Amino acid sequence: MSEENKKIKIVDGDGSTLDISPVYNHIKDVIPKKKNTKKDIIVPSEKKIEKK
Repeated sequence: MSEENKKIKIVDGDGSTLDISPVYNHIKDVIPKKKNTKKDIIVPSEKKIEKK
């Protein structure tokens, strides 16, 4: 990574007018999508232990 200073510019609005690099379009296709499927959770029943 380069050691040059980079400036952060704060802009107003919702971001619809931002000029985003075209590289983002290629990267967003590779990012895994979240799956909103429910997972079955199995809770084991308690085992009764006999005391001797």
